[in-house]
Amino acid sequence: MASNARREQATYKQFLLELLQAELADRDVRRQQRLVRAAKFPRSKLSGWRTSTSTRTRTSPRRSSRT
Repeated sequence: MASNARREQATYKQFLLELLQAELADRDVRRQQRLVRAAKFPRSKLSGWRTSTSTRTRTSPRRSSRT
C-alpha cells in the first residue's frame, strides 16, 4: 500500500485515508466472522452462504440428476 502511494505520489492525507479505509473493511470482515462463530450455527446451515464485505448472496444448491 505504501509503495503504491509513493508510485502515485499520493499526499500523506490520501495515504492515511486509504490505510484507514482498508483497516475498517478488514475489521468489518473479522467482526462478521466473529459474530457467526459466536452464534454457533450448525455447519450445514452455513454451507450454502457466501459472505463478502458488502453483500451476502445465497449460492444455488447443486442438483443431482436423477436417472
